[in-house]
Amino acid sequence: MKEDINIISNIGKAFRNNSDKKIVELDDKINLASDYQIHRIEHLVQEFNDYMPPNRMSHYFMAIVTDGTGEKSIGQYTFNVQPFTAMVVPVRGIHSSRNWSIQNKGYMLSFSDNLFIDLYFPKSFLNSLSLFKLSQIPYRYLSRELSDNLSAIFEEIIFEHNSSKALKKEMISLKIAELIIYYNRIFTSIEQIEGVHLTNDLYARFIDLLETYFLTEKSVKFYADILAIHANHLNSIVKKQSGYTAKENIQNRLLLEAKYLLASSTLTVKEIAFELGFEDQNYFSHFFKAIQKMTPLEYRHKPV
Repeated sequence: MKEDINIISNIGKAFRNNSDKKIVELDDKINLASDYQIHRIEHLVQEFNDYMPPNRMSHYFMAIVTDGTGEKSIGQYTFNVQPFTAMVVPVRGIHSSRNWSIQNKGYMLSFSDNLFIDLYFPKSFLNSLSLFKLSQIPYRYLSRELSDNLSAIFEEIIFEHNSSKALKKEMISLKIAELIIYYNRIFTSIEQIEGVHLTNDLYARFIDLLETYFLTEKSVKFYADILAIHANHLNSIVKKQSGYTAKENIQNRLLLEAKYLLASSTLTVKEIAFELGFEDQNYFSHFFKAIQKMTPLEYRHKPV
């Protein structure tokens, strides 16, 4: 896949040329001629020297690691990668990775919703799935059998990508749609096996509300009242789904936005505090340091 190797090289250059940025905006750094990209993870590991800095772009991402280990961060989640780990990243989701072993193997697919326009797939197709929603925990540890089944579809996409057959784009689009459906089923079925599907709707509604109101509403009671449940019940549901309490989810979302603004804007700490709904700069700095273990200015000026 010579063309893909060139793209990987361009992404690697974008990372190296923007090493002073805490978040690399790939939409501005590389020009993708296609609505999708398919790569073998071993090629990514070789190019990025086992570290991929925080970045984001206007593509959906789906990946699976079939061999090797590492550490991955997607949004507020940081987790260990092991063989048979499936991962998803929503559009414009911030993600990074580090400490990849040299034997890492697997597949990484990215695509835009424009890929499906020629096949008359409505954009609501992707929006209707839970797979790419912010409320979705973005990784799953799979069995070897499930991993092998998914890998076979990735291989079929690579085969079509390298072919010169008629209706090539249409076949690739159908295979990607097939992969999306399988991923959505797997993520949903594992949630049901774990018994958390009973509270999934409330949790998803909480995350949607949080994304709407996190800049102005920071109390658990506010969200619990809208959902018509007790704050303690909301904490229990959210903790079961995400591993964090509702209050910690609110704080993590504020922290994520604060880190993005510190890394990617020229706003002063006072202006950022105001943007995040803090009336007092000192209170914002105390909030930031309590979680991040450094002041906002220390974070802004620390080496990448």
